[in-house]
Formats: sequence, C-alpha cells, structure tokens
Amino acid sequence: MDILASIRKLIVPVHREGYVFILGGIVATLLLGWLSRPLFWICALFTCWIVYFFRDPPRLTPLAEGLIVSPADGRVSAVGKAVPPAELGLDLAPLTRVSIFMSVFDCHVNRAPIAGRIAKIAYRPGLFLNADLDKASDDNERSSLILDTPHGRIVVVQVAGLVARRIVTAVTEGESPQAGERIGIIRFGSRVCQARGRPRPASAWRRTPFPAPLAPGGLSALHSRRSEAYKTGKMNDPPIPIETAIEARKRRGLRSVPIRVLIPNLLTLFGLALGLTAIRFSDEGRVDLAVIAVVAAAVLDGLDGRVARLLRGTSRFGAELDSLADFVNFGVAPALILYRAVLQQAPSLGWLAALVFATAMSLRLARFNVALDDASRPEWKKNFFTGVPAPAGAITGMLPLYLLKLGLGDLPGFVPLSVVYVLAVAFLMVSVIPIYAGKTLGTSLTREKVLFVFLAIVLFVTLVVNFTFATLTGVTLAYLALIPWSVRRYRTLEQASLGRPERAAGSPSAEG
Repeated sequence: MDILASIRKLIVPVHREGYVFILGGIVATLLLGWLSRPLFWICALFTCWIVYFFRDPPRLTPLAEGLIVSPADGRVSAVGKAVPPAELGLDLAPLTRVSIFMSVFDCHVNRAPIAGRIAKIAYRPGLFLNADLDKASDDNERSSLILDTPHGRIVVVQVAGLVARRIVTAVTEGESPQAGERIGIIRFGSRVCQARGRPRPASAWRRTPFPAPLAPGGLSALHSRRSEAYKTGKMNDPPIPIETAIEARKRRGLRSVPIRVLIPNLLTLFGLALGLTAIRFSDEGRVDLAVIAVVAAAVLDGLDGRVARLLRGTSRFGAELDSLADFVNFGVAPALILYRAVLQQAPSLGWLAALVFATAMSLRLARFNVALDDASRPEWKKNFFTGVPAPAGAITGMLPLYLLKLGLGDLPGFVPLSVVYVLAVAFLMVSVIPIYAGKTLGTSLTREKVLFVFLAIVLFVTLVVNFTFATLTGVTLAYLALIPWSVRRYRTLEQASLGRPERAAGSPSAEG
C-alpha cells in the first residue's frame, strides 16, 4: 500500500474553509516565534486549535426508512413548536423544531438529516446574538433550506452566532443529498435548527438565483403575520419583535463594534508596529532584523485584507488605516533603512533618492484608494495592479542593501548605481505599468496540494530567517523579471475584452 495513502487515513481531514486560517496561524507562529519563544508556543497552540476546529471527519450515518439524523454535532438546546422561517415562503403552521448549539469545540460541518431534494435555499441577514439563546433562531443571521422527502418536508436552518460571522452553504437548489452528506459549515460557534412537518407551500414566492435579504418592510409584515397567528391561536407563544440589522445598528449607535471588524484592523496595527520597529533596528545597526521586520509587515499586509473579506469585516476605516500603515511600513521605513545603510555615502543624491522613494509610495497609495471607488473598472482588470504595489516596492527597492550584505558593496560605482536603482523603483510604483496581482491564485486548492503548500511556506520562511539577503535577492530578481510577462498578459486580456484577437507573433505586422 502507498505510504502517503496510509498516512492520509490516519490524519483527520480538514475542511477547505480553514486553509486560510491555518496558513495565517503558521505564518504568525513562525514570525512571532522568531521574536519570542513564549509567543511561539502560544501561536502554535492556537494554530493547532484552528486545525482541530476545522476538522472534517468521515461519519458513518445510520440508514433506515424515515430515519432523521442530527444535521450537526453539539448539544440539543431546545425542542418545541415553532413556525418556519418566513423567507422560505411556507405557511405559519408550527412545526417541531430541534435546536442544536455548536460550541467552538464541536465539529462545525453540517450534514443532511435525511435524503431528499433541496427545494429552496434562502438567506436572511440579522443580528449576531449568542447562538445558545432561543431567540437567536429568530433574530440572528441565517441560511435556511427545504428538503423534500417521501416522508414530508424537512427545514434545516444554519444560524450565525456571537462569534460566528460566516455561514457557508455547500449545496444548491435542485441537488439531492443523501443522509449524512455535507451541506455546509459555520465558522467559530453557531446553531443549527431542524423542523419537521408537512407544511403547504405559499401560493407564490419569488425565487432568486442568489440569496436575497428581506427588505425592512418584509420583516415588519412577518411580525404582523405572527401577531395575527398568535391572536387566532395558531401560535402558542407571543412573537418576538423583529428588527433589521440596519435598525439594530442605529439603535446601538457606535457603542458596539463587531469582533470581525476589529481582527483585520489589529493585524494592520501589528504590521505598523513592525514597520516602526524596523526603523529602530536600523538606527541600532541591526539591519538584518530591520529587513525581516519589513518582510513580516508585508506578509501581514497581504493577510489583513483577505481576513477582512473572509470575516465580512471590510470597512472604509480599515481601508484608510491600511493605507496609512503601508506608507510607514513600505515608504518611510525602507527609505530610512536604505539611506542609513547605503545611500548616505552619497549625501545629497542619496537623501534625494530616499525622499523620492517615500513620496512615490504616498502617491501610489493615494491612487490606489481612488481606484477603490471606480465601479466601472472591468472585472479582469482587478487582477492587475497599476504600478508596482507597496509591499513589492519596499522589498524590491532594498535590493542595494541585500547586495551590500552579500559582499558586493565594493564594486565600482555601487553607490551611484544604487541611487539610480532606487529612483527607478520609485518610477515603477507611480507608473501605469500593469503588474499581475495574483489575487485568483489559491482560491481553489485540492486536498492533495495542501501539505505541499504548507511545506513550501515553511521552507520560504526558514530561508528568509536564515539566509535573509540571498533569499530576498533571488525573490527581487524573479519579481522584476516577471514584469514584462505581466504587461504581455495584460495586453492579451485587453485585446480579448475588445473583441480583437491578438496578432500572432511572427506575422508581417507584428513588432520586431
């Protein structure tokens, strides 16, 4: 038997929704562990918990005619009668509802309770109350689906919680999952409700290709219908007043800020601290630590935006804070490090180059912020940067420092060439040259490649820590060599979008 196949059987699989979080934990463990041993063990334990949380073990589902199994691991928090979610378009006849609370230590993969056909999936925004509360099923953000089975209709509702801000439904309308098959996952603590009965579908309801939130008037109408049902005896319990997420935010004012919004901003602030620390290391003559701090800030800059999108914690405040931190981390810090290590040997021209580099960085970031508001930009252009991005500009701009540390600083004309090179990188940052962003890379990753990707990341971090300047020299030269390919790729996509296929190379009219 294949050794790798044997090892895979011993390892509990991890759900693909957890890959980004596990990767971020590994990077944070390596970077913080380099600074402090206690931080290493704290981050290592946290990363192990993330792996444990996103576990996706195989389940042996009992099969029997009419048998309904639990759709989630956890504790049964409530059993009783309740009306189905209004967004499903069902009648108000109460159904038997079983609510299951999943703590952060439970497996969060949700499964089909019985074989059937998915008739409808509906999403509704809402609050983020503690999922252990009974009213969370009615007031919280949720995603509901109807399973048509030979034994009646089954309603399964995925409910967000106090920390859970991401509901992932892995099935679509029209699919026919078997009992025990995966239908989705909820991240970091939540609730799943299951209702059984034979409700008649409403006379008409609008079917949309994408989950559509209810309008405020729809929620008010829902409360009126439930109040009427309570008065006529169709409901045993009085209805709970329902408010939209917008109304709830207005009521709370600025006193309540979701944790999901704070996490990306904390990563940005930590990156800012690394950039300022890099300046301190440079003043103390510890240039190698200064460079590693800038590289670590670049890694965090790449993570904070992705984490914000995954947690749905993006905000205008976060975008502005990120730009200010980028100016310090990739504009001010590299310029001061370069001047102290290399450029001060040409006092006037060296300081001019450092000023131009920092100024170009600020202009590049300002242009990027303006481009965020351009809704008319084609989708394919979003995978390209206009000019060299800030983190890449900082790392590539410090190439003279890498060469100096590799023993090439005694070459004739090294300092003047360094000044010219820094000015050239500044020009690349403010230019309109299209640079491939690689935002679509890694959006889908097969299980077989996960271990190799983790191994490559660990290898790269190890090389940066132990062979800092040689590794960064190679990365810089490879990045600069890819710029012509980026331009070529951009022109190909641009011509394809205009409906004009590119002329074949070697044709009489092609450029020589």
